[in-house]
Amino acid sequence: MTARSRLVWANVWEVLSKHYAAVGLHENVAVALYAIDSLRQLSMKFLAKEELRDFNFQRLFLKPFEVIMAASRSIEVRELILRCLDNLISVRAHNIRSGWKSMFAVFSLAASSSDEGLCQFAFDMIDQLYRTSFHLLVFDFVDLVRCLLVFSENPYHLHISLAAIAHLHSAATHLAEGAVASGVIAAGGAAPRISPRPGDGSEGLLSARKDGANGIFVSTSSLTGSSRSFSGSGVATSSPSFPAAAEGTVSTEAALQLWWPLLVGLSARVADPRLATRTAALEALMNTLRQHGGQFAPQTWKLIFRGVLFPILESARTDCTPQVISECPSLNPSLEVREESWILTTTETVLKGYVELLEAFWPLTKTLAHEVLTVLADCACQHERETLARIAATVLHRDIVRGLAGRLQEPDLWDALTSSLLGLVRKNLPEWGSLELLAAAVEAGAKGAISSVGLTPNNRATYAGTREGGGRGESAGSYEEGTATDFSTPADDMDEDEEEDEDEMGEAEAARRMATMGGRSGRDFSFSFAMVNNGTIMTQMVVSLLVQQMLRDLLVSAWPFLSEKNLRKVLDALVESADYASEFNMNLSLRERLRQGGLMQLPAQQQQQLRHEQRGNLNMSVAGLAAGVGAAQLPHLHEQAIEGYTILLKALLRLYASTTTQEAAEVGGLTWDRRPVVERVLVRYAALVLRQYVELEDDLAHSREGKSAASVAAAYAMNTEVGAYTPLILWVLRTFKALPSSEFGWHLDWLFPALAELLTVRSLEIRKEVRTLFLAKVGPFALGEEVLPPGPRAAAAAAALFGGAQEQEQDHEQEQEQEQGSTEEGKAMEEGRNVETDVL
Repeated sequence: MTARSRLVWANVWEVLSKHYAAVGLHENVAVALYAIDSLRQLSMKFLAKEELRDFNFQRLFLKPFEVIMAASRSIEVRELILRCLDNLISVRAHNIRSGWKSMFAVFSLAASSSDEGLCQFAFDMIDQLYRTSFHLLVFDFVDLVRCLLVFSENPYHLHISLAAIAHLHSAATHLAEGAVASGVIAAGGAAPRISPRPGDGSEGLLSARKDGANGIFVSTSSLTGSSRSFSGSGVATSSPSFPAAAEGTVSTEAALQLWWPLLVGLSARVADPRLATRTAALEALMNTLRQHGGQFAPQTWKLIFRGVLFPILESARTDCTPQVISECPSLNPSLEVREESWILTTTETVLKGYVELLEAFWPLTKTLAHEVLTVLADCACQHERETLARIAATVLHRDIVRGLAGRLQEPDLWDALTSSLLGLVRKNLPEWGSLELLAAAVEAGAKGAISSVGLTPNNRATYAGTREGGGRGESAGSYEEGTATDFSTPADDMDEDEEEDEDEMGEAEAARRMATMGGRSGRDFSFSFAMVNNGTIMTQMVVSLLVQQMLRDLLVSAWPFLSEKNLRKVLDALVESADYASEFNMNLSLRERLRQGGLMQLPAQQQQQLRHEQRGNLNMSVAGLAAGVGAAQLPHLHEQAIEGYTILLKALLRLYASTTTQEAAEVGGLTWDRRPVVERVLVRYAALVLRQYVELEDDLAHSREGKSAASVAAAYAMNTEVGAYTPLILWVLRTFKALPSSEFGWHLDWLFPALAELLTVRSLEIRKEVRTLFLAKVGPFALGEEVLPPGPRAAAAAAALFGGAQEQEQDHEQEQEQEQGSTEEGKAMEEGRNVETDVL
């Protein structure tokens, strides 16, 4: 062995290694065991000589062990290989250099074995080596990490997987504290060279570093945020990435390559189907980043979030466990944790970890705030998985709106948050047009699909509230009226000309394809309109209510810090959500069609019980609306409409106060004048709500005249809506009554006509409140005790007050004249009867 040089032995061993591998796989186990023992003896003699730098002959010499371990199915043979390696390590560990790669490859093969004894023996060897001889493994740190990851993936032995994850966490600590770098330098070696291996994330790192499309580019100096000077051996002379364990350390690029397989490997283990394994992996990953994240530069954090943290959520998107489905938007079933469900057990912890890391290293992760918000919003828009959407919305509300945004008070974060909330509102407004086409295709065999404008986010105007043809809200203010939008379903105007017939055929064909493909390309399953409540629609309604709660808390706690642009976005979000729900509630034909499709329909027994409990109850609160779904039959969005208008009006009246600028200055907020922005929206939507209530009363009176089942269902639905709107109307009236007379006079031009119409409603409580408002606030202006504030709206207010009084006097005089004329006519008729009697 000593007489020949290493180069000569390399040529000889190229032939002998194949022979040893073939004999080690002999079908006679005794022959195979003899060959393996002979190979051990040769290896022991060869490892007695220290390997020269940049040579890898040890790896080639031990390669037959790896070949036999991979191909042999004999437990005896595989166990003997492990015992041979154990003997080599115990005697020659200090001389092993490139041979560690072959040994780790053998251990990895044993780690995937279903035989517990074999797997445990291999792990015990790794454990002993890790605890006593870690300094010998620094040149092959990545191979050690890969080996431990294979142990953590073992699906048969949970305790070994958990122990391997614990070692990975410890290895991350050694790496962060500089043990790997100091070991390399103490041995006089250069920075370890890591060749990418498929599946460990290294190749993803190298490609991500060149990904210009995503804006990711990492230079050697940008990884830790400082410049470096390198010696010819490739060893940096200084680096803040590793604590001062030695005077020098490995290059920053090599440091990132050491971190990357470890972080990506832990990230992949979070997808493990076993709850204990994925929980341990997630804790190890998050704790590692929390403890040592300060060593990473902003560019490195971008790589970590995009390549390590965000991919974890792929397990949520592919979770096939049964998902909860709400019966109606505000009746959400509890999220009972089931071990087999990745979404229920792990999603919230992952999303919360994103926010915690973002806040803990804010100066370094500042540019990632928009991406984290985008991921949360994307999860909240997973409409086919209500559980995931609800969890994401909860995290966004609790940890961002109530937590991070309020604590940091960063203008950029407010911009990103308000934009995300506005986008979240728009993405969760269902588009009913496609569903109506599907319904027609299923019911009529796609012979003549019904065309419908439908309720879509694209055909509504911000600050809308008007309708053509005398619809609800057409008198919502006397200036800058929004464009009218018709949300009806004009099924009677289909056959006007041949072009429309051709369009119908095209729509019918599209509906037929959607009906057979489930509305999505590439999915081969039939669509049943009767199951729309099990699809995406209910999730969108649920998320819409959750977003309204976020907007409410944002306006309550953060209004001093919102710029004019951000405040407008928040108001837009509330307006679009509430207007959409209000227009949906008006579309009785669409609601009836959805009822027939099974949307928001409780079991028959529960419906009967709810009808009995709510019979005669007209003053339902918003909280009690959910219980009325089964009894009302028709699907509705009462909660979304009323809650949206309530949040909007309360926030507007709060910001309308003259002291808002001073209050904002006291807490260090923005001191811009909010009244011009707020007043326009306040007037418009206060008038809209009052007008809608009056029109609901009128529609209810007309619907009671019908005796058909559809008329009865519509009457019940409108009766429920009237009762739900009552508390909001009372609050609006009492709030305006509490305004000072000087401010109240500004609103007389639109408020007086609305109050006059409210005198005819059925609710005694509302009529009493209107009467009090007339006596306490309107009366002094009408009698001249209070003077209308100057301005262009004063003339309109005066015309409303005094013009109305003159009209009432004229009406009264006409009534008296009519009564007097009828009295004289009666006397003449009586005299005529007396004359006829005398003549007879």
